[in-house]
Amino acid sequence: QDIRYTEEKVRSCRNFMNKIWNASRYILMIVEQHPVEKWVDEAGIEAAAISIGDQWILSEFYTMLDKVNDGYEAKNFALVCDLLWDFIWNKFCDWYVEMSKFNKQSSVQVLGYLLVRLLQCIHPVAPFISETLWSTLKSAGFNHLGDRLIQDKWPKSMPNLKNETIERQMTLILELIRETRHIKKQLNISPAKDIELIIEAASETSLDALNWGKDILGFLANASQIMLESSLKERPKQAVSSVVQSVQLFIPLKGLVDID
Repeated sequence: QDIRYTEEKVRSCRNFMNKIWNASRYILMIVEQHPVEKWVDEAGIEAAAISIGDQWILSEFYTMLDKVNDGYEAKNFALVCDLLWDFIWNKFCDWYVEMSKFNKQSSVQVLGYLLVRLLQCIHPVAPFISETLWSTLKSAGFNHLGDRLIQDKWPKSMPNLKNETIERQMTLILELIRETRHIKKQLNISPAKDIELIIEAASETSLDALNWGKDILGFLANASQIMLESSLKERPKQAVSSVVQSVQLFIPLKGLVDID
């Protein structure tokens, strides 16, 4: 069977390898700033996952790992690559690495733990860069690693770390962050500009999710004030609004744009 080859696919894969490389270099920088005396293993990672971001990314990783295992068993390598690509690019790099900046010292264990296991996961399909990064980690404080990645064990499944509720709650939080950033861009408001968010969540499930993820929402949306209500008495004045899932989002514009 012929394989369809395009330069666009080559560029896309190169960009993905660059993403992994840059994320690894960032994590090594954090490890240098906050040295780890002893790295945790599967038995200790649950206790090390202090923040909600830690708990979310571990749940997402082990959900992905089970699907990757099924893909390898079925010899469906295209599915395996899609799963790894989506997790590494869209969840680990784009979101969790950003969340970890909220408290780098407390997140360093989970960052290192996941980086090691992601290299193990991509090794069958990206052996050269994963082996090179493995050697780099070993010489930069990851003393618990074996000499060669190709001789290392495959990551274990951890059903106790999978949590559908946490994944569902974080989905809402991330969608709100995306929408807030989109509104800022539309109105030519600087991404770094501090804002206020007023959120109406009629359902108890959504309100619970917002209370759970309020700190992450504030940090990644650059919102110093977040008001959560199950029912607003009146619509905020001089505010732009949007709907995310069943949640109503308002951003007061006073001081952000020239309303007149």
